Amino acid sequence: MKIYAVAVLLLTQAVLPGAVVAANDGPTPSLSTPNEAPLAEAGLDQRVPLGRTVLLDGRGSRDPDGTVTDYEWTITTPDGSQLVPDCATCPRTTFEPNETGTYEVRLTVTDDDGASTSDSMFVEVTTGTGPAVSLSGPTTTTTGAGAEFVADARAGSTELDRIEWRVDGTVVATSDLDGTAENATLEGTFPSPGAYTVSAHVFDASNRSGSDTRPVSVTGVSPPGNGTPPNGTTPNGSLPVLPAPGNPGGPSNPGGPSNPGGPGTPGGPGNGTGNVTTLADQYEPAVRGPQVVTGSQPLHASYRIGDAPPATALQRVVWFRGAGRFDSGDSTNLDWSPGDHRLFAIVDYADGSSDVVTFPNDRTRVVADPQPSLALSDLTAAGSISGTFTAGDDYGNLVDVVVEVDGQTVYERHASRAGSRPTLGSRVESAFERTDIEPNSTHEVVVRATDGRGQTATLRREAVSSGEIEVVRAGFVNTPVDSYHEQLDPERYTAHHVIEVRLNGNNPGSIQADYNVSPGIERLSPEVQTRQISQRDGRSHLSIHSYWAASSPNDYRVSYDVLPGSTGLIEGDSHFTVEPSDPVLVLTTRTAGTEPRTNNWGFVVDASQSFDPDHTVLDYDWTGGVETVGDSSKVGQFRSIELGDLEVDDQNGGFSARKCCFLEYFAPQIESVKQLDEGPFNATDTVRFEVQTDDWAFAKTLNSYDVGLSFGSDSRYVSVLEDQRVSQGYDTGASGSEQRQEFQRAVIEVQAAALSKDTPQPTVAIYNEDHPERIQYNVSLPKVQVNNQTATEQFRDNVSIDSIAYVVTRENGTRQTVVSNQDELQVYLRDGYEIIEQNRQTTGVVLEYRIEGQEEQASRISFGSAEERANYIRNNQDARAAGSRVQTTMQTRTDYLWRNHRSGSGTFTGEIRQHTVPAQTRTLREYATQVRRTQTVTETVRKPYQRTIERTVERTVTQCNRIVGCYESTVRDRITETITQYRNVTTTREEVSWEQSTYWSTHAHSAGDSTTGRTRQVVVQESRQIVQYQFAIQAREQVTRETFFAVRSQSETTEGWEQLRTVEDQVEARKLAKQEGIRIGEVNQQQSWVVASNGSTTEVVSEYEDSSNVVETVAFVTGEIKERRFNPVSGETEIMTVGTFREEIRREGNVDIYYLVEAAKNQESDCSEGEFCEN
Repeated sequence: MKIYAVAVLLLTQAVLPGAVVAANDGPTPSLSTPNEAPLAEAGLDQRVPLGRTVLLDGRGSRDPDGTVTDYEWTITTPDGSQLVPDCATCPRTTFEPNETGTYEVRLTVTDDDGASTSDSMFVEVTTGTGPAVSLSGPTTTTTGAGAEFVADARAGSTELDRIEWRVDGTVVATSDLDGTAENATLEGTFPSPGAYTVSAHVFDASNRSGSDTRPVSVTGVSPPGNGTPPNGTTPNGSLPVLPAPGNPGGPSNPGGPSNPGGPGTPGGPGNGTGNVTTLADQYEPAVRGPQVVTGSQPLHASYRIGDAPPATALQRVVWFRGAGRFDSGDSTNLDWSPGDHRLFAIVDYADGSSDVVTFPNDRTRVVADPQPSLALSDLTAAGSISGTFTAGDDYGNLVDVVVEVDGQTVYERHASRAGSRPTLGSRVESAFERTDIEPNSTHEVVVRATDGRGQTATLRREAVSSGEIEVVRAGFVNTPVDSYHEQLDPERYTAHHVIEVRLNGNNPGSIQADYNVSPGIERLSPEVQTRQISQRDGRSHLSIHSYWAASSPNDYRVSYDVLPGSTGLIEGDSHFTVEPSDPVLVLTTRTAGTEPRTNNWGFVVDASQSFDPDHTVLDYDWTGGVETVGDSSKVGQFRSIELGDLEVDDQNGGFSARKCCFLEYFAPQIESVKQLDEGPFNATDTVRFEVQTDDWAFAKTLNSYDVGLSFGSDSRYVSVLEDQRVSQGYDTGASGSEQRQEFQRAVIEVQAAALSKDTPQPTVAIYNEDHPERIQYNVSLPKVQVNNQTATEQFRDNVSIDSIAYVVTRENGTRQTVVSNQDELQVYLRDGYEIIEQNRQTTGVVLEYRIEGQEEQASRISFGSAEERANYIRNNQDARAAGSRVQTTMQTRTDYLWRNHRSGSGTFTGEIRQHTVPAQTRTLREYATQVRRTQTVTETVRKPYQRTIERTVERTVTQCNRIVGCYESTVRDRITETITQYRNVTTTREEVSWEQSTYWSTHAHSAGDSTTGRTRQVVVQESRQIVQYQFAIQAREQVTRETFFAVRSQSETTEGWEQLRTVEDQVEARKLAKQEGIRIGEVNQQQSWVVASNGSTTEVVSEYEDSSNVVETVAFVTGEIKERRFNPVSGETEIMTVGTFREEIRREGNVDIYYLVEAAKNQESDCSEGEFCEN
């Protein structure tokens, strides 16, 4: 943004900030900030080989105080001419160098104020490296024999284009190549003896070539009885004929017009057949059908033999393709898999001649090129239309991919112009986005992909953009609540807040809620945000639940921000109230024991664990027959014959009281645990214990107080057999005071395995039935001795003597013996004997006879997809599906993310871009509400009042007397009267009226407000330009690949031998083996050794004459190894055989067999590893 400051000074007029005032005497001069020119960045210099596409990227250009609006690329070639790139005005573009040398590339950028700057970079184009080829094949062969040559071609700096096969310099075959490495094959026969030179020449897209040569020596061996092969074929008509020296005809045209009679051609010199014309010379059939198969898969095509001779001239027609012979007849049908294939036929004529039939252009190549495939995923329409597309081409010749939204191109990619086949390869996958989208609008997304043959695939999808979300309601649904305290039920202190949003087509996953709270509030489980989707009036609503608490009574505020992604921010406040709570009484009760006097009996009530949820200090007030214990007012001592109460008050005016039934909180301590059964025990046995509590005493019986006590355990291995209260009766004793004592007793049964030293100790508890969870006392049960019956034990059984020998002494002399056992021989040799003779005696000769049969040979082939396997099975009738295997591996995937700042996880790639953030708007609705108006009215009124006045009134009266008679006289009377008068008084009064008013908002302020139906859009945030930075983020992902298998079975004739009989005489066996189909298989021989020892020696004998001469007894012992195991289910011991053994035992002197067997059972042998020990 550019900021201009304007200042105007007038003597007679003040100028407000931001105003522009014009003077009468002409324009007012202004001060402005000068525009900064943009910074052009054409990129780094490059060095590429000729034929390689050069990528130019000017997106590093920027404008310090604005935006770059225009790009212009100019390219100067080494000869000074101009070269136009693919897009001269795009930030990114490409061009194809057409000669070697240095190219100057100049980028000029213009900003939004019209200022321009330029930057140059240089591209050095070198010749690069050409292709290479390695040729392999035979160096010697014979006439008429098939020869195969394989060329391994590798590209240099440019992709491969084609390969030419030459024999003695004559081109005999040409085929297209594609990519950076490919193999090509030449097959044929040589018609005559001589020295040949076979060479392969490969060419790349820049027409650079490489070659390799192989000399071949051909000797003159012709097939017997057939003469020279027919022109163009081998004797069986299976392979084309390669030209002889001086024969320029190729495999498709052997003996062509330039061959008037080369070696081996019918009618030529040395043929010996004269000028005989064969049927193969008379007809020129050709394969008719498509050489390029396109369209949707499967790629089906039909082929036939065109210009075919009459049926009387034909013997058979055999069809061949890359995999070999596959069909016969004058026509065939095929489903091609994508790629390049070979197809030809061999025609055998009635006169024995043959011909190789190709397409009319003498080619055998068939191109199977399906149309491109398209897929569209992750299509979203929330503020923008975005998604990911995949364009594929199984032939690998994609050239154009375009994505349009409502006819506007949002993505396009086109193949480069380098090489003879411009291509994008077999797969293009990318994301796309269009941002200027109106809410609640429908848009069409079109993806098009075109291959090199002009086949176009189109995919259309409709996307409806989402509207602005609406907050239907937001607030707390259960206010007021209590203060938070860890000992309270969460239902009492939890304030439940709900934000309900009408989605209007938005993705609920993109909507989040953030909260700001006033001090003293704590969010419960902040990591959990419960979200629910519901339907109401045919619309989707999202409810976001959160839970809050506060530690003291007050009114609290929670501010929320709803972040709906692209439609802006919605804010609001909610309130909840925490009201004061009454204290919570937590009591425990214990007896004071048995005292000498009944009136001293009582119990102690402990209320020290009571609490105020509002965290204020509590006051304890004990009344009645209760006295506090010590200095604490929290513990009270009850007198046995008086009642007592407890009232607890907090500082907020709340209170809780208890006026009876304190024994609901009573439970005695456990005094003893006594084991009733004697051990040791097996794991499945049970052990009984007697458990008894402390004694207690009450003023009345336990039943009178209705106190329920019981024993129990949380362990599933513990069972309560007996549970009873035991009263010890009344005892006045010597003192005459009454004593009453009771205790609780239980007999429990425990599985012995739970009491072993390797298991946690189970517990038993005495608890009050009114409050079993809190009023209880526990004790751990003692451990007992449990036999280890889970271990296994091995032992030996069924021991017997396999062989026995005795070492005896011989004085002066030579002793020799014959040994036929290898073990005995080793014993003699260790004792100083030497082998003086070794004999082999034939005990039998096994004769075998030949058998023949059919054996199915199966080979397994793997495929990357089920479709590939299906195509293979369709083309090979002897193949069948053989399942699949799924392999899951972890791979590293690199994702690219644009950020508004150069920080965060990942690696900055160096790529930056200008991104337009669209203006964010919000829809406001007009609501009607009633507004209370209060008006003070002042008025003047006449107010009456009474007044008392006195006045004199004269009246005439007639008076009479006896003297003068009657006469009139005036009399004055004084009278008092009250009169009413009026005065003006000013008064005020309030007049209340209700008026209808309107306001604009996203939601109603109160429940009684209603919408008028009018709406308007307000801009929350203006559109702006930001710089974004690209980061590469590596992520480990799990990739699952499925490999599909097929089995191809072939029947082969196999030869085998089976045993006929065994003959003891070798001479007889040799005679019988001379018969057809009989042979000697195995010769069984018995080996023996003659060993001897001279002088005073010891001798090993199987039997002795004098036991006093026995020096040592040697025996080989065999037996079984068994294992004894305890079965905890049946409770029985099981014995099973787990192995066998054979070992040597040596003992001094003459030892009885019984002791040798016992020594083996007790494993007291002389066996060591590597000797005569077999376990």
